[in-house]
Amino acid sequence: MVSRENRIILACIAVAVPLGLAVASVEGLPDWVPYLVVTVVGVFLPGYLTGRYRADGT
Repeated sequence: MVSRENRIILACIAVAVPLGLAVASVEGLPDWVPYLVVTVVGVFLPGYLTGRYRADGT
């Protein structure tokens, strides 16, 4: 059985890759913007949603 945390991570990755490719196809944006989108949606958002980053630092 897949845990809740793994489902959140997989869903965010499944959204981050096509979204990053879509942003990369937009003319006029700097080259670093798609990397930022993939990093935020694929790395930081799952960590936030699973509660990995807490205010007390643990």
